[in-house]
Amino acid sequence: MTSRIFKGSLALAALPALIVQPAMAQTPSIDEMYTVTQAKIAPGKYEEALRAQALIERVRAEAGLEPAMMYMHFQGANWALLLIYPPAVDDEDKRMEAAARRLGVELPGPFANHALWSGHQDTVVFGPTTAAEALADIYDD
Repeated sequence: MTSRIFKGSLALAALPALIVQPAMAQTPSIDEMYTVTQAKIAPGKYEEALRAQALIERVRAEAGLEPAMMYMHFQGANWALLLIYPPAVDDEDKRMEAAARRLGVELPGPFANHALWSGHQDTVVFGPTTAAEALADIYDD
């Protein structure tokens, strides 16, 4: 059972976010948003992880889907790969499965990366945009 004090603390902790962040008038639907994945590669799995991503890129191309943008870590943060996936299309899964069959390859399962990555973080975002556009959306009548 969660205490009233704990619930009240959570509500108070969330209050600044509600006050500081006004709702944006032009926030797109979830179908228009990108998924950004920061992946940490498991020790000894770097090449295998790149090969798995290359397979996904090949199948996406065969399916006529926009590729993910991939950035590789150079210096700084603790991730190895940054993947930016475009918004999903309605029949994306079916197209990917059909493309994999045409190529004679098997798509990795939904949790296949767990053996290759030591951790990851997914974030759903929209953009690209500018600070000026975001301000205009916030204060648009």
